[in-house]
Amino acid sequence: MTAQRLRRRKLRGKMVELQRALRRQTATPAADARRKDAREKIELGGLVVKAGLREADKAFLLGVLLDAAERQSDGEFKAGMIARGRKGFSS
Repeated sequence: MTAQRLRRRKLRGKMVELQRALRRQTATPAADARRKDAREKIELGGLVVKAGLREADKAFLLGVLLDAAERQSDGEFKAGMIARGRKGFSS
């Protein structure tokens, strides 16, 4: 490969890198919302893994979450789950 071709290849790579950076800087509100939503889903998936439920049946997981959603207004239940969750984060 000639030196001129090598320089062109490096410049093209740098140009692509700069174009990506520009797109990130000028993202639309919709793109920002999608990125935020994706990040949130990734974090929630991490909680499933941390709880040791990676291999759990999806219907089981949804059932547990729906049960928790119904019971979250129960102050005693919610406080107990928060305490248990904090303990899980520290271990």
